[in-house]
Amino acid sequence: SHRQSNGTTNREHDQGFLTANQHRTSGVLSCMNRSLLLVGSLALSACTTASASLSATTDGATVATTATPSSIASTASSVPTLAITSANGSVTVVRKGADAGTFSNARLAIDGHTLVSSAPSSTDTTKVEWIDIATSEFLGSVTLKGALELASIDETGEWATMVSPAAAPVGDDIAGGRPSTEVAIARKPTAADQPGNVVYRATLPGNVFPEMVGPAYGGVPSSVFMLEYLPPDHPAAYRVRVLDTRSGTLYIPSDLREKVQAADETMAGISRAQVIVPNRKVLLTLYRGRNPDGTLYSFIHALRYDGIEDGPWSGTYCLDLPDSLQLQSSPGSVAISPDQQMMFIANGSGVLGSFQVRDLDDHSKAPELHATGQLKDTTDHAPAITASSDSVWVAYDNAVSELNPADLGLRQRFTLPDPALAIATVTAGLIAVSESAVSLVDLHGTVLERLAINVTHPVRVAVVP
Repeated sequence: SHRQSNGTTNREHDQGFLTANQHRTSGVLSCMNRSLLLVGSLALSACTTASASLSATTDGATVATTATPSSIASTASSVPTLAITSANGSVTVVRKGADAGTFSNARLAIDGHTLVSSAPSSTDTTKVEWIDIATSEFLGSVTLKGALELASIDETGEWATMVSPAAAPVGDDIAGGRPSTEVAIARKPTAADQPGNVVYRATLPGNVFPEMVGPAYGGVPSSVFMLEYLPPDHPAAYRVRVLDTRSGTLYIPSDLREKVQAADETMAGISRAQVIVPNRKVLLTLYRGRNPDGTLYSFIHALRYDGIEDGPWSGTYCLDLPDSLQLQSSPGSVAISPDQQMMFIANGSGVLGSFQVRDLDDHSKAPELHATGQLKDTTDHAPAITASSDSVWVAYDNAVSELNPADLGLRQRFTLPDPALAIATVTAGLIAVSESAVSLVDLHGTVLERLAINVTHPVRVAVVP
């Protein structure tokens, strides 16, 4: 995430990984070695988090602690348990028809129910907590000395990376400045009453931010995929680096498609949206950027976070998006099909597009648009988007459209009483979230149940299994 809500990148982040803060023509071009300038404001993805600015320390001691989770209300409701991510990086849990609490600076694991959050526990310590929000079970915590903030987690939520806070971005900086970065990796306790532990902690030169945690070998993740911001004090660009936790060094990732060459590219795009494709071990981020001549463009940055035991392997690739998708000038959002084969994109001007995910790492051919579409609805922010096995749903405030995933053709359109800023599919129909309510609606737009709830700028809602 780039200009994240954790104060390191994204100022807004529209939609994305979970939100979910995120290269032209009708073809697809490479963004290798392209240096960009910052463009506009953005929106914050669930892959990014927000927290207050804190003072960094270098004391690496770990303190065992205990804590209790937020209380969970018990009232009858047809609305399932939900995790609603806000633009500020907080996650609000709705369970049994009631607001079960909001967790600031939080991440939801791929399993959909393991929530990791961090918060200052005193003036000189930071607590990381794990909670199963499906059952409200407290899974444990780790308290680290020093003021740190949650940056990223792995797929399972077992590992959490923490960083020292950066300064607030100034002017057109794409991230907050800092000359060096303290990075720590904490592991979830084996039992709630047992202390967790910190398996890695070091101060790295430069301004880096952990974006994704790779697989663990030998009791610690071997690779952490970082964004390195340049220059460190007033970032105007970023590049991807990989932290080898065994040696403590940063190295250049490989090219995702070619596999054999290094991908040492410098970019200054702003993250718009982000999703994870776990069956391919790929993190996809939608960016918007500007060329040195002032022209705008957009791209998908693919990062493979897989690794192997005898040495970390990773890959990155930038997919330039055609100007016809208008994502260079309009905020966008992304969704992945349940079978993880298709990526769907929608922008605020009603323009739609799709890609086959497998094409991103198939070096035999250049990725191409699978389908495009156009809706009459528009909005000044990223639309809400989700996909089921047989439909794509897009919400432009109160207007919701159902699309055919094969060709993005319109099947139906209906209007809801509340603006749908985040949506998800359920067996009975759709979950639609506004800033004042969560609604369960059937597949034709009839509101079956409405829960009054206050959520600031919801950007993603996940149905908790």
